[in-house]
Amino acid sequence: MIVIRTHASSTVGIGHLARCRRLAIRLQQQGFEILFVVDCENIQLNNYLSAFPVHMLYSNEADFASEVEDAAHFLSLMGGVSPEAILVDDYRLSAIWEQSVSHLEAPLIVVDDRDSDLHHCQLLIDAKWEGERTAQRYQHKVPDFCTRLLGPAYLLMDASSEAKERAVIETEQSVSLNLLLSLGGGGDLALLVELMRQLIEQMPKGVHCTVRPVVGPYAIHQQELLAFSQQYAVVQPITNQDGLLGELSHTDLYVGAAGGTLFEALALRIPSLTFSISDNQHNGLADLEALGHYFHLNSLQPNAYADLAKLICVMLTRLDRLRLLYHQPATVQIDGKGVERVAHAIERLISGEQILSLEDEQRKEEKTPGDGYQLSPVDDRQVNRYLDARNLDLNLKNMTVKEKVGSLYHYTWWLQSNRRSSYLLERSGEPLLYIWHQLQQVNGIEVLVGGWFVCSERCTPIDAMYALNQQLKMTDETFAELPWVAVIHQQNRFVQQLNGRLGFKRVEAEDVMAPVVQSCFPMATHENFFYYVREPQIASE
Repeated sequence: MIVIRTHASSTVGIGHLARCRRLAIRLQQQGFEILFVVDCENIQLNNYLSAFPVHMLYSNEADFASEVEDAAHFLSLMGGVSPEAILVDDYRLSAIWEQSVSHLEAPLIVVDDRDSDLHHCQLLIDAKWEGERTAQRYQHKVPDFCTRLLGPAYLLMDASSEAKERAVIETEQSVSLNLLLSLGGGGDLALLVELMRQLIEQMPKGVHCTVRPVVGPYAIHQQELLAFSQQYAVVQPITNQDGLLGELSHTDLYVGAAGGTLFEALALRIPSLTFSISDNQHNGLADLEALGHYFHLNSLQPNAYADLAKLICVMLTRLDRLRLLYHQPATVQIDGKGVERVAHAIERLISGEQILSLEDEQRKEEKTPGDGYQLSPVDDRQVNRYLDARNLDLNLKNMTVKEKVGSLYHYTWWLQSNRRSSYLLERSGEPLLYIWHQLQQVNGIEVLVGGWFVCSERCTPIDAMYALNQQLKMTDETFAELPWVAVIHQQNRFVQQLNGRLGFKRVEAEDVMAPVVQSCFPMATHENFFYYVREPQIASE
């Protein structure tokens, strides 16, 4: 018998329970008996674990107090039972609990994706991806005899995701789209009610969208959401669902928590917008990009629902573009075989065989950097890197708008309003700077405006000179009849000299072009910035 100690509640949601149940089903198919041990009995648990025997550690009057007390209850429950293995998936439990129950002489398996607590176990499963740091997770937090199974190869998600990649559907305004909203198995549904209220108010004309909020079994304010849904035919709640794979296969855009549902959506190549509602859902954006996910908010302010709804509406009108993005090959593939791999590892652990990890499968492909400069057009895969560079302090000090731009605003601008032609300059594979230009019309006069910002302090003046020269070559070929206008901070002497060499001439406040420059850069005051114009480069006959 394999005993699984896990937990679910309105606070932690159903994620731990869901991934344990997926694993239990697989282990049961391999011939193992399974026993679940949870805190207290309730209707949700009885329904969700109906295929397995379930034992409760506490009565409705008692509750979890400490690891030591919980271990004592567990040992009492195990009296006369000799488990083949004990699996623990509960953020409240760590090495203290595990050492307390170790005299049962059953191998201990821990599922934990936080890389924070010490564990005393023979096998640890941590599916979080942190790029090159993944191999170091839990390195000094488990005994030397512990095997660590690390990375998305061990995601405990529905195995059927592997063969169910969703077909790309051409977006037509007359076709009803499906938007899936989920906070997981728990969460506060009042958040979704406010978000849906904003969505219904802002939905663009001609966009027909069915909004499908997930009512998790441990969510609070369920009745508030159900009452709201009765007011609008487009709101169709999803209730009493064991899993969301079937719903996801008919979803055009997933919006919600960055938990297990996100990985199923990525396996199906569904465009997604996620946000963190718990500490363990905070992610490095570069790590999410390696998995093929590009739109994530690590923080969501309570007053941001209107802006979040605006972004969702923009994404619904840009689905063709987003589908192309989410069908780009990911650096780290999510193949849906994690349950199979973990179950096989547990079977080998119980039988005393060696467990082989798959770290090599998760290792990034090594890219051989090219020699010299590479200037490449920027596409949607750069949406986060572009913002990171723009927000660097060494760039902000020379900008007309010195405040950092938030991700929520940036995503909306990027998909809706961005008219720039942007390029990334790299040297031997290392990002150096972003450079951009766009057409702008002021009082019937068409001009070019542009700018650039570095990716790090490693970008040199020679690098910037190269990028600017290449940009002007491109625009001189395509827009030779148009003047360039620019503003440069009065303290930025380097760029003043650089632009002077490239043919930009300073214009005073009384110059006929000064109002055009000011209209293009309304935040650039004469007190802090110099105005520049580069005349059209039409070749003489």
